[in-house]
Amino acid sequence: MSAWVRLAGRAGSGVAISQDGGFALGYSSDVDKWAFTVRGSSGQVDVAVADAPAQHEVWTHLAGVYDSAGTGSLRLYVNGRQAGGTAHLTTSAAALPLSIGGGPAFWRGAVDDVQVFDRALGDREPQDLAQAPALLDASWSFDEGSGTATADSSGNGHSGRLTGGVSWQPGRRGAGSLTLDGATGSVRVDQPMIHTEDNFTVAAWVRLDDKTGGARVAVSQGDRSTGTFTLGYHPDIEIAELFNE
Repeated sequence: MSAWVRLAGRAGSGVAISQDGGFALGYSSDVDKWAFTVRGSSGQVDVAVADAPAQHEVWTHLAGVYDSAGTGSLRLYVNGRQAGGTAHLTTSAAALPLSIGGGPAFWRGAVDDVQVFDRALGDREPQDLAQAPALLDASWSFDEGSGTATADSSGNGHSGRLTGGVSWQPGRRGAGSLTLDGATGSVRVDQPMIHTEDNFTVAAWVRLDDKTGGARVAVSQGDRSTGTFTLGYHPDIEIAELFNE
């Protein structure tokens, strides 16, 4: 299991995720460290303790993994890095409900993005989970099928206006797509979408009807003189041609 957690001060131990009689993932005030505890089938309790003190008032990603391979083991990951581990032969069959923040030592602080998996995660997967999720600024699925506008399904209100030679067609994904004539057709959004001085990603499904006529731009921001990026097709290595067509 995994979760983003934030401790509120130093007011005692707290359990972020637990299942009574089975496991607990949280904070131990006795050692001021993160801990992952699992009860074995014979009643013994095994604990994987982090190798460094916990940070308080800071969002931290925790992941606890039980792996039955070989002789069995527990692994504790903090912000994607394995920070602790111990041997664990067999787990008990805990029948009580899962609890988030509910004890046996109640959590004092914040919890977010709790995930539970039905297998042991590999070493790379907790790293991926600990990465900050990408924030979607805008998304246009072109599923309307008619009209002169397309909605932004991200909920941020960046609708697009269809201009020139644009027609509605069945889609690669979803119900629809747009076909543009390569001469006047485009979709315009009235404001800049991307701060290109920061990190960003642009993605689209595209289909090029033919390779004649030079470069073709699928997505861009700005005009020919002030454009900051283009995503599309170029017939040779002169990438600057995308700006100059």
